[in-house]
Amino acid sequence: MKDSEVVELLRHYRHDSLNDLQLVNGYLQLGKLDKVEAKMKEMVEKAAEERKLDHLNLPKSMLWILQKNWFTNNLNLTYKIHVEDNVEASDTLLCDELETLFVLLEDSQKEYQEYHATINFYDIKSNSLQVIIQVSGDWHHVASLPSKIKQLPFIMSVEIVKNEIIIKWIV
Repeated sequence: MKDSEVVELLRHYRHDSLNDLQLVNGYLQLGKLDKVEAKMKEMVEKAAEERKLDHLNLPKSMLWILQKNWFTNNLNLTYKIHVEDNVEASDTLLCDELETLFVLLEDSQKEYQEYHATINFYDIKSNSLQVIIQVSGDWHHVASLPSKIKQLPFIMSVEIVKNEIIIKWIV
């Protein structure tokens, strides 16, 4: 990663952190202590989840997730880590798989639409990592999207429930 990319990443991280602190400050000034408490709880939960992501020891994938969220205008990307034990997963492979999948998904997105994605990580038998991604939004050709996704060699299953696509695989 180039120095300029690191600086840009830090700039986005600082921007998000300052936005959160400004919200807390505004709620305090308005005397909305319940909102302060809720926002503080959200910030602590976000930091705890980020720490869990870091503990997966998948730095390329972690960086990809953070950058994807910051540099994609129409995507709200969150993640949940449901891992208790150490997992053995190829960081490079996971990062490549995420990129490949999201490029395919972007090809089916409608312009000016907001999409929400949650990446869930689970530890499973044999210290493998299961990835379940849920992406919701308004899609072009939603009926043909599962067959396109299933063509990716790493995908185990795809299902669509309303406008949400649920994609599973093991790294």
